[in-house]
Amino acid sequence: HPCIGCSEQGIGFTKPIHALAEPKYIVPPVSYPRIQEEQGQGVSLGSAAVVAAVVGVAAGAGVAIGRNLGKSDEKSSGKE
Repeated sequence: HPCIGCSEQGIGFTKPIHALAEPKYIVPPVSYPRIQEEQGQGVSLGSAAVVAAVVGVAAGAGVAIGRNLGKSDEKSSGKE
């Protein structure tokens, strides 16, 4: 059987082998979420509309630029 310390009182282990220990200074890492997290309110209708408008304008601008890229090469090659 494994050694569990000296059996004389005050030498080696002072608690019985099956006694529970109280952990001290044990805290979870900061990267773990807290048990009771603060809840947000969510996205408002106005902010969702603004984000959708910005994404729509960016997508439309990307399509317009994509269509015009080939046309500039055709114009310059026809003049030579």
